[in-house]
Amino acid sequence: MMKALVPFLALVSFAVAAATPEVTTKADPSTNFSSYKTYYWIVQPDDASVEMHQHLVEGIDARLKAKGWTLAANGDVGIAVNVSTSKTYRPDARGGVGFSGSTGGSDTMTMRQLEVSTVVVDMFDAKAQRAIWSGISTGPLPRASDKAGAEIDKGLDKMFASFPPSPKA
Repeated sequence: MMKALVPFLALVSFAVAAATPEVTTKADPSTNFSSYKTYYWIVQPDDASVEMHQHLVEGIDARLKAKGWTLAANGDVGIAVNVSTSKTYRPDARGGVGFSGSTGGSDTMTMRQLEVSTVVVDMFDAKAQRAIWSGISTGPLPRASDKAGAEIDKGLDKMFASFPPSPKA
């Protein structure tokens, strides 16, 4: 039974490692996003590493600029970003068991620690002082900073792909 389970777990652990960030967004349906042209930072990601902080701020700035928004001291929209990181474990199977059941070495099963980060981007109408949009990205974050930056970009790309939301008819 264990020998048959090892290839399956190896496949599952590969799928988890290769997963892209899960992203959800939610907008206030009564908000007319075409009336907003400027934004300012309320809260920047203080709970993140220096590299992650910089990558998030620059990444969000670039995506908003690409949408025609401008950073301004008294902007139309306030942005707050919070980051939380947790550790989880996933199975890491190694060994010489093939799909045919033949062995070529010893089977080992270890648990690999994986860091999972959640980035929450909230936007508020500065005049009305109400929430208008929220984006949440959750996914594994590699330890290497260049790979972590690529994962942050994937999450931000998905988060801002349909931003600003289309007006509801």
